[in-house]
Amino acid sequence: MDLLTQEALVADIADWLVIFAESVGSFCELGAFAAMPHSVSITSVVVAREHKNDKSFLLNGPVKVISNSNAPLSKVFFADLNCPLTNVEFENFVLGIRDQITESEDCSLNRSRKSITKLDREPIFNEKDKVKERGSNASYNKRPTLTIQVGSFAHELLDLISLFSPISGKDLIWLYDKIKGINRRTTNIELISPALNDMHSNVRISSKHVLAIMLATGLIGAVGDSFSQESLYFSKVSPTSFFMFKKTEDQNFNEVRAEILLKKRRRKRSYARNFYYRFNAD
Repeated sequence: MDLLTQEALVADIADWLVIFAESVGSFCELGAFAAMPHSVSITSVVVAREHKNDKSFLLNGPVKVISNSNAPLSKVFFADLNCPLTNVEFENFVLGIRDQITESEDCSLNRSRKSITKLDREPIFNEKDKVKERGSNASYNKRPTLTIQVGSFAHELLDLISLFSPISGKDLIWLYDKIKGINRRTTNIELISPALNDMHSNVRISSKHVLAIMLATGLIGAVGDSFSQESLYFSKVSPTSFFMFKKTEDQNFNEVRAEILLKKRRRKRSYARNFYYRFNAD
């Protein structure tokens, strides 16, 4: 996967992007994010104070695009790049970033970026599901396609990793499908990236791609499992609240979580499937 595609996936997952325009690489990143409407809506840029009045492509191009955006997180700051927090406006913005992110979620481009994936509906047939049969009009394949937003998918996986880590990628996706009621034998799953759609990219995103981006950005880590030779994932962040399970943070839920973690530590390896059956007998 090329770096531009990776940057697009980062934009899908991130709450806020801030670019410090101080090198050729950061200029390229800024141009990429400015060219994608779904990333502009969550992108701020910090430019060296001494270049505030320059007439350059940087200022009149990507920086201006961000400045002209009406999104709450699309801000331009001019500061000392060696110590950007000396800019009081930027410092206050950083200190209140959680409120800014909450406000940003009401932005039209952001409303569907990170909503809990609800599969209480039948998968829909789309153009990709149509097949041509000789002597007849287009008919529908028996495997409809269900689309899931990359940003939502990543945060839901992070919930599961936080609860069941260390966990293999195979068990993680198995657990996700169980909770969501997904049957991959009868339904095609397609991960949708709004940022890649902005780029008119045809790259097909898989769960492995999403996990790789989560690893690269430090959301999760990985260790080797001497039994299965698989990578086991664990969370590297301490979220203030869950994403998919935000309405289940009561005492009983936390007790179940603590019991799962305790038993997993005693066994010293991943048994996600066993725990899922243990606490969700049906």
